[in-house]
Amino acid sequence: MAAVVAALAVIPVGPPAATTVLGALAVLVVLAAFASAIPGRRRLPLIGVPQAEVTVVFDPSDDQCVQNRAGHPQPDVQLRLRATNSGAVDLVGVRARLKGRHEHFARIRHDNTPPYSRSNDGITLRPGQSDYFDIAFCHLHGPQMVLQYADLYLIQEQVITGNLTLKADRTPIEVEIEARRADTDGWLPSVTHRYIVAPDGDAITLIADGDGK
Repeated sequence: MAAVVAALAVIPVGPPAATTVLGALAVLVVLAAFASAIPGRRRLPLIGVPQAEVTVVFDPSDDQCVQNRAGHPQPDVQLRLRATNSGAVDLVGVRARLKGRHEHFARIRHDNTPPYSRSNDGITLRPGQSDYFDIAFCHLHGPQMVLQYADLYLIQEQVITGNLTLKADRTPIEVEIEARRADTDGWLPSVTHRYIVAPDGDAITLIADGDGK
C-alpha cells in the first residue's frame, strides 16, 4: 500500500476527491507503520492479514472431551472442552478462565504438576491444531465432583469433608477462552460458553446453560 500511495502522490494534478483519498491512505500507512510503537495499545490486524479464530466445543463423541475410565481400578470420568485453531495464523497464550465455585484458569490436559505453568501462561496452537481444557472430574463410585482449576489449593478445597461439591448440585460454570495472534500479538475477542455440570448416572456431563431443566 505504501508503494501505491507513493506512486500516486507524484501525479502533479488530480481531482480534489482523489487528493482526499490519497491523503487518507497516507495517514493509514503512517499509523500502521508506527502502531507497534504506541504503548498500551493492542495491535489490530491490518487489511489482508490471515484470519485468526479459535473454536471451542464440548463434543460428547470425542473420547477426550468425555474420558470415561470405567474399567480403571478407581473408575472415573473427566470432562474437557476442545479448543481448535480454526484460523490461518498461529495463536499464542491460549488459556481458559473457569468461573464456577471459584474463578481461576482451567487446567490444560496433562498439565498435572504444580505450578501448572502451561495452564496459567497459555499454550500455542497452530492452524488446525486442537488441545483440551479440563473442566470437571468425578469418581464413578463417589457422590462428589471437582472443578479442574490450575491451582492445587482450589482442587483440595473442593474435596474437604463438609465442603464437597456434589454431582447432584448441578453446578453452573462459565468458561472464557482467550488467545493472541502470533503475528501481531493482538488479542482475539474472547470466546465464552456457559454450562451446567450435571449428574449422568454415576458420572457427570456438561449441559449448555439454558438447554436443560
